Amino acid sequence: GAFSGHSAEDHAAIARAVDRASVREFLGRRTDELSGGEWQRVRIARALAQGGRALVLDEPTTFLDIAHQVELLDLVWNLSREGGHTVVMVLHDLVQAARYADHLIAMKDGKIVAAGAPADLVTPAFVRDVLTAVMHMCDSYHLNFAGRIHLAGEIYRQERSPKRSLRS
Repeated sequence: GAFSGHSAEDHAAIARAVDRASVREFLGRRTDELSGGEWQRVRIARALAQGGRALVLDEPTTFLDIAHQVELLDLVWNLSREGGHTVVMVLHDLVQAARYADHLIAMKDGKIVAAGAPADLVTPAFVRDVLTAVMHMCDSYHLNFAGRIHLAGEIYRQERSPKRSLRS
């Protein structure tokens, strides 16, 4: 079968992850047939199936249309709130970071320049500083958000292979 060699526990974990990330409809499709947003949800399902309690995501909304961005951020937010996962995410969209984060960390030149709850951190002065930095083509601020921030490990990227099926 598609999951031969997996234990009953593996099958159950995969089924839970597929349902949690709402990717069941993609199971028979090849990865090169998925949109960017669909592929991101599959990648999150893969991480969930492995049983980890933390997700570290590096700009997961890049190159997605706004509908898929919101869908993905809603999924990650729900995993944090309802699934008990710790999420550490790098976003460059201040509005999205402020909307979905419990805690923001703004960095410049590899150093933390501000940190706190979005309501406390995202002030007119902060927004002006961020926009001024962008407008002057200076180093951009990197906004990291976490449902519950603990620590960020290295981010491992699993490259998309256009020839593989989701079941392989």
